[in-house]
Amino acid sequence: GALLGTGVASIASLLSGAAGVAVVTSLFGATGAGLAAYKMDRRLADVSEFDFLQPRKALILAAREAAAERAAEQEREHDGGDGG
Repeated sequence: GALLGTGVASIASLLSGAAGVAVVTSLFGATGAGLAAYKMDRRLADVSEFDFLQPRKALILAAREAAAERAAEQEREHDGGDGG
Protein backbone atom coordinates (compact mmCIF):
# COMPACT_ATOMS: atom_id res chain seq x y z
CA GLY A 1 0.00 0.00 0.00
CA ALA A 2 2.66 2.53 1.05
CA LEU A 3 4.91 1.57 -1.83
CA LEU A 4 2.11 2.10 -4.33
CA GLY A 5 1.31 5.49 -2.80
CA THR A 6 4.97 6.51 -3.00
CA GLY A 7 5.13 5.47 -6.65
CA VAL A 8 2.00 7.42 -7.52
CA ALA A 9 3.32 10.47 -5.67
CA SER A 10 6.65 10.31 -7.49
CA ILE A 11 4.94 10.01 -10.87
CA ALA A 12 2.65 12.93 -10.02
CA SER A 13 5.60 15.10 -9.00
CA LEU A 14 7.45 14.20 -12.21
CA LEU A 15 4.46 15.07 -14.39
CA SER A 16 3.84 18.36 -12.59
CA GLY A 17 7.28 19.73 -13.52
CA ALA A 18 8.44 21.18 -16.82
CA ALA A 19 9.82 17.81 -17.94
CA GLY A 20 6.45 16.19 -17.26
CA VAL A 21 4.67 18.84 -19.30
CA ALA A 22 7.08 18.20 -22.17
CA VAL A 23 6.48 14.44 -21.97
CA VAL A 24 2.69 14.77 -21.91
CA THR A 25 2.75 17.34 -24.73
CA SER A 26 4.94 15.07 -26.84
CA LEU A 27 2.63 12.12 -26.28
CA PHE A 28 -0.45 14.10 -27.27
CA GLY A 29 1.38 15.53 -30.30
CA ALA A 30 2.51 12.11 -31.48
CA THR A 31 -0.96 10.66 -30.98
CA GLY A 32 -2.59 13.53 -32.89
CA ALA A 33 -0.11 13.24 -35.74
CA GLY A 34 -0.70 9.50 -35.98
CA LEU A 35 -4.46 9.98 -36.04
CA ALA A 36 -4.21 12.68 -38.73
CA ALA A 37 -1.98 10.46 -40.87
CA TYR A 38 -4.38 7.53 -40.49
CA LYS A 39 -7.39 9.63 -41.51
CA MET A 40 -5.58 11.17 -44.50
CA ASP A 41 -4.46 7.71 -45.61
CA ARG A 42 -8.09 6.54 -45.53
CA ARG A 43 -9.33 9.65 -47.35
CA LEU A 44 -6.73 9.45 -50.13
CA ALA A 45 -6.59 5.66 -50.47
CA ASP A 46 -8.07 5.70 -53.99
CA VAL A 47 -5.86 8.52 -55.29
CA SER A 48 -3.03 7.07 -57.33
CA GLU A 49 -1.91 10.04 -59.43
CA PHE A 50 -2.26 13.82 -59.24
CA ASP A 51 -0.79 16.97 -60.76
CA PHE A 52 -0.46 20.58 -59.71
CA LEU A 53 -1.85 22.79 -62.46
CA GLN A 54 -0.98 26.44 -62.96
CA PRO A 55 -4.16 28.53 -63.07
CA ARG A 56 -4.68 30.67 -66.15
CA LYS A 57 -4.17 34.41 -65.81
CA ALA A 58 -7.74 35.12 -66.88
CA LEU A 59 -9.04 32.96 -64.02
CA ILE A 60 -6.79 34.72 -61.51
CA LEU A 61 -7.91 38.16 -62.73
CA ALA A 62 -11.58 37.14 -62.59
CA ALA A 63 -11.14 35.92 -59.01
CA ARG A 64 -9.46 39.20 -58.03
CA GLU A 65 -12.27 41.23 -59.62
CA ALA A 66 -14.92 39.15 -57.85
CA ALA A 67 -13.14 39.62 -54.53
CA ALA A 68 -12.91 43.38 -55.09
CA GLU A 69 -16.64 43.51 -55.92
CA ARG A 70 -17.50 41.57 -52.76
CA ALA A 71 -15.33 43.89 -50.67
CA ALA A 72 -16.98 46.96 -52.20
CA GLU A 73 -20.43 45.49 -51.55
CA GLN A 74 -19.57 44.75 -47.93
CA GLU A 75 -18.24 48.29 -47.54
CA ARG A 76 -21.50 49.72 -48.93
CA GLU A 77 -23.52 47.52 -46.53
CA HIS A 78 -21.34 48.65 -43.64
CA ASP A 79 -21.79 52.34 -44.56
CA GLY A 80 -25.56 52.01 -44.59
CA GLY A 81 -26.20 51.02 -48.19
CA ASP A 82 -27.24 54.50 -49.37
CA GLY A 83 -24.46 54.75 -51.95
CA GLY A 84 -22.71 57.74 -50.44
